[in-house]
Amino acid sequence: MVVEPSNVTFKLLMDHADEVVPYNGGDQGYLNEIFIFWHHVPKHMNFLKQFQEGDKPKINRFKTKLFASDPSASVRSLLLGL
Repeated sequence: MVVEPSNVTFKLLMDHADEVVPYNGGDQGYLNEIFIFWHHVPKHMNFLKQFQEGDKPKINRFKTKLFASDPSASVRSLLLGL
């Protein structure tokens, strides 16, 4: 989901920070509770992509392909940690 920065959205998020209890205790659960109208991506896409030193070359090539294209093949990002 892309949210255009605005004072109204920020105020909405801040006004409900103490009232809304996220189902998973984290920021993603909070956002899911506030923005109930957004569409969820399929489960196989809904994870954080990580590059690790121990990855096999074939996996590294696939991950690099996701992010190296212009525009990126990755179509969503998540801000981790507020």
